[in-house]
Amino acid sequence: MLTIREIFEPLMRPGGALADSVGLVLGTGPGRGAGLLLVLVGALPAVWGLLGLAYRPLRLIEDLLPDALPDAEIGDKDAIQAAADRQLSLARAARPGGTGRAAVPRQARDGAAPEPVEDEPAARVPAGTGPR
Repeated sequence: MLTIREIFEPLMRPGGALADSVGLVLGTGPGRGAGLLLVLVGALPAVWGLLGLAYRPLRLIEDLLPDALPDAEIGDKDAIQAAADRQLSLARAARPGGTGRAAVPRQARDGAAPEPVEDEPAARVPAGTGPR
């Protein structure tokens, strides 16, 4: 409000600096300063867009940049997860005092539920590698 009252209203009063030019379009008098501010705020994005169109590299950005390639489709996520679990188990087993038993639960041979997994004590698990 201070900006409108102190800057834009005096410009749009009868006899003000913009009364004879912008005042012909927006009018003069009380409230016309707020109207001028709204017109300026609305015109700013339009001018910004036109400047963007005038700047050739920005205008041709679609032609200059390569198209994004889609990620490869993963066929068997379970097999990939099992391989990652085996690698994690080997890495844990290679650590001093590691058992390697925390990463891969074994399925029972008769198709029953998996055996419970004993996790390593929390003191041996490095920060940021424990359960989430």
